[in-house]
Amino acid sequence: MKDRIKTGVIGIIAIGFIIWLGEYAVLAALTAIGAVATYEYATVVYTKEKKAQCLLLALMNTLIILSGYFYPSYTTAILISSTVLLFIVDIITANYEADYTVYGIWGLVYVGFFLSLATKMLAWENGLFIVVMTVMLCMASDIGAYFAGMYFGKHKLCPAISPKKTVEGSIGGVLLASVVAVVFAYLAKNIGYNKYWFVFIIIGAATAVLSQFGDLAASMVKRKFGAKDYGNILPGHGGFMDRLDSILFGIAAVFCTFIVFGVV
Repeated sequence: MKDRIKTGVIGIIAIGFIIWLGEYAVLAALTAIGAVATYEYATVVYTKEKKAQCLLLALMNTLIILSGYFYPSYTTAILISSTVLLFIVDIITANYEADYTVYGIWGLVYVGFFLSLATKMLAWENGLFIVVMTVMLCMASDIGAYFAGMYFGKHKLCPAISPKKTVEGSIGGVLLASVVAVVFAYLAKNIGYNKYWFVFIIIGAATAVLSQFGDLAASMVKRKFGAKDYGNILPGHGGFMDRLDSILFGIAAVFCTFIVFGVV
């Protein structure tokens, strides 16, 4: 637990510094973390011996993520091209197990495409505020779920996928994220979102719930391939993919809510 808290504190300081540096620093961080997380994901799906697929996924996701900010109209084309290329590489390298290719494609969507939504939001007016809010909501959900589960957790949420998660922890995550959402709703009113303040409350609840499903989605893949963590670069947390997993669905929640309610 000490390693987890220590790494978390260092991570929060690093995130604060990156935000202070501004929009391009956040873009660079999202891209770099996405590339590393993709490689970690690929080593679980393909194993480290299949370096061609691992590097391909990391490279393609880097392009997909950057396209969201610079060329959003090209993102779908890059995603489709990456899918076709992955099939070709799997065929050439005599990988006849379709499961690997399917999970590889999911890596393109789950990590690359979802992060491209974040970089696309970053390019919006007040984009830095929106992306920071998204990350903070997901972190609040994660922190709330962790401590609520540790102190009050009794009923297992989804033991077949993630044995340590509890219903009480899930509720704690939603509650803390909702509180953080109220704070951001207040701040949003001061930067021109007066008539949309209620959307931020909806975003808080939606992000809290979906971010937890994002975590479970990543755990499903780990269980499928018999891995405990995606990496070990972050003491007490695993790899970057182990921290990014919940944020990815949260990004989708924020992006879709903004679009549905016509905020942008």
